Amino acid sequence: MAINVKKIINTLKLRIWLSLYYGIYQKSALNPKKVFIESRSGGDLAGNILYITKELSENPDYKHLKLCISARDYKKNDVKAMLRQYNIRNIKLLRAESITYYKHLSKAKYLVNDTSFPRRFIKKEGQIILNTWHGTPLKNMGRDVENEVYNMGNVMRNLIFSDYLVFPNEYMKEKMVNAYMLKNLSKTTILNEGYPRNSVFFNTERREELRNQFGVNDKEIIVYMPTWRGQVNKYAVDDVLDETTAFLKDMDGRLADNQIMYVKYHPLMKLEFEDDEYRHIKAFPTGYEYYEILNMADTLVTDYSSVFYDFANSHRKIILYTYDKEEYFSTRGVYESLDDYPFPQAATVDELIEAINTPKDYDDTEFIKKYCTYDNPDAVKKICQRVFLDKKVCNEEKLIANNKKNILVYGGNLDKNGITTSLMSLLSNINLEKYNYYITFREALLRSAPQRTQVIPENAGIIPMSSEMIFDFKTSHAYKAFTKRGNKKHKKALIEAYKREIKRHFYGIKFDHVIQFNGYENLTIGIMSAFDAKRTIFVHSDMVREIETRNNQNIHVLNWAYNVYDNVVAVSESVSPSIEQISGRSDNIRVIDNFHNHEEIVMKGNMPIEFQMDTEIFCPHPDGVNHILNSKGMKFITVGRFSPEKGHFRLIEAFEEFHREHPDSKLIIIGGLGVLYNKTIQMVRQTDCWKDIVLIKSIQNPMPILKRCDLFILSSIYEGLGLVMLEADSLGVPVFSTDVEGPGNFLRKYNGYLVEDSMEGILQGMHDFVDGKIKPLNIDYAKRNAAIRKEIEKIL
Repeated sequence: MAINVKKIINTLKLRIWLSLYYGIYQKSALNPKKVFIESRSGGDLAGNILYITKELSENPDYKHLKLCISARDYKKNDVKAMLRQYNIRNIKLLRAESITYYKHLSKAKYLVNDTSFPRRFIKKEGQIILNTWHGTPLKNMGRDVENEVYNMGNVMRNLIFSDYLVFPNEYMKEKMVNAYMLKNLSKTTILNEGYPRNSVFFNTERREELRNQFGVNDKEIIVYMPTWRGQVNKYAVDDVLDETTAFLKDMDGRLADNQIMYVKYHPLMKLEFEDDEYRHIKAFPTGYEYYEILNMADTLVTDYSSVFYDFANSHRKIILYTYDKEEYFSTRGVYESLDDYPFPQAATVDELIEAINTPKDYDDTEFIKKYCTYDNPDAVKKICQRVFLDKKVCNEEKLIANNKKNILVYGGNLDKNGITTSLMSLLSNINLEKYNYYITFREALLRSAPQRTQVIPENAGIIPMSSEMIFDFKTSHAYKAFTKRGNKKHKKALIEAYKREIKRHFYGIKFDHVIQFNGYENLTIGIMSAFDAKRTIFVHSDMVREIETRNNQNIHVLNWAYNVYDNVVAVSESVSPSIEQISGRSDNIRVIDNFHNHEEIVMKGNMPIEFQMDTEIFCPHPDGVNHILNSKGMKFITVGRFSPEKGHFRLIEAFEEFHREHPDSKLIIIGGLGVLYNKTIQMVRQTDCWKDIVLIKSIQNPMPILKRCDLFILSSIYEGLGLVMLEADSLGVPVFSTDVEGPGNFLRKYNGYLVEDSMEGILQGMHDFVDGKIKPLNIDYAKRNAAIRKEIEKIL
């Protein structure tokens, strides 16, 4: 009970918060003088953001501007110290992500960031956003990080809706534009300009001033700045702290008396020590921007951190301490090999000490030319003049779009199911070069299975929806009233909320066509319906039966959707009547069969059987599934989610009856999502043939198992089409189905085998197979796909 109360309280708090934010967002006017500044999501005041803040504060050209900056609670005192240290006055400090924070975020005309604003933030018309990012990338980003594609949505949308992006070199521009697919999505102005923070490396006077101030002018200064090695919540901090402490002690004993090493670790490591703890090692002084301390250095020691790209501006020595290179890169992709860079690498402390004591003996001219191209001492002045005074003093450009139509496709959770198979077949059978296709999905649905994005073709773009739609009080009331009673007077409030979500996720992107492909999910159906574009929704099943059997759809939402979408696509003729029954209209219904990738299925059937981490198997035989497949006797199989409409229970009953006459026969049921897996196990255990029944839940490629079976049985109570029938046919496996609409129409068209829609009918089908009455189908899939392609082109 306590958990429920806590949940209710948290929901109420969130609703109150969102009601306030949306109210401020919609009603407040932009203040043309207000500048909202944020560094590392409020976790710092450093780097590019500090230098921009300093310029806006000191330069009289900007005295008309009102500055505010965010800071998280744990960083508030540090940010205050930095403001004092650099004499930055007349700036308002805001607690990050508070309601006051969002109030200023909604009112400021100018927004400055080096990462991304929160997922809840929605850009307003007229706001001007400058995003400097925070470093030239060595490690892969965005689309190029396989297991993090699903959660790149917030960074991606922030880059897309930025009015100015700063790139200090062509290499970084190319990698970021491609990794986040900005070319045909963003209208940003690219400033080919130096990083503000890198201007320090051109300031020899400040270098000497700080070396004198810290009393190290007669010392050889080494700075050690390693990269962050962990992932949040997966970082063995204690182990790393022990290793780091041992490393520092070892280095302290080996450094010469004229050498001092300043160390700067990632804040998440929480490494703290006093200056008198070591003779030659010191922590970075607090209250100073990191690069000012770095500029004191004669030598930079780092590993895989982008800091070496910046420090190269100084022309001083760089050493890469890559003691864990093989381990580190085993889990991370990189754009370029460190071995192609001119810097010496050290794998041990002995090698590191030797490299420190060896004068710089490499030529970095070409490296500096490539990676420090636009860095210059006046970068911050020029960037501020361009953004805040509209003076065109930078080398700037616009991304050149290919002028093709942009098409957005909502794909659902991309799980191992028929809808995902259907979507991938569609994408592989249309010309993805004709238009710009982008697949979208809700990040939350892929959080537990990020690898699902790997099924998306490389030449299709990806735009994850980075946050869930959360209601304020007004929208919550409207949604409940509409979904319970179909009250049309609330449509206006819902459309307003849906359009707000479109702004949140897709601000500034022009889509010519949006497709809600999975046909489920009330909120995404609503959001996609509110786009100012041609709208298409696919329907994969008899939704009237879905509501009756599974209660997983809302009749009022579907009625709305099937009326407002320009095209309602039924994947088989049998689905059309239920659409018309729900919507009351037929003029926007299009019947387009699912594509079938015959060659791909044949290829998958020839692959070895592989199970994934999330695969669950019920197989009574100790030698597992392969033993069942290698055993004598007929092997029957069905593939479909563990859900009531698939008719698995009556299939098991029929098999139990059949098994009494054919005790060597086997039954394999493969499913993905569905609520009946455990109940199916219980039912199987109660049969007298349970040792010859195998259940497999969630397998990426079931084709090698399907190929080794003798008969595929579609036992569904209702079905849109049943794509697995086609897959079985491609693998040469005979098929029969219960005579239900969808599969029934399909098999009649191709002279397939149908049985009565009952347990007795399924049993008869098994006996008919034994009698040789069921043969493989003979379908020309190339011809069939060509006809489907013509129909798809008509709606696109």
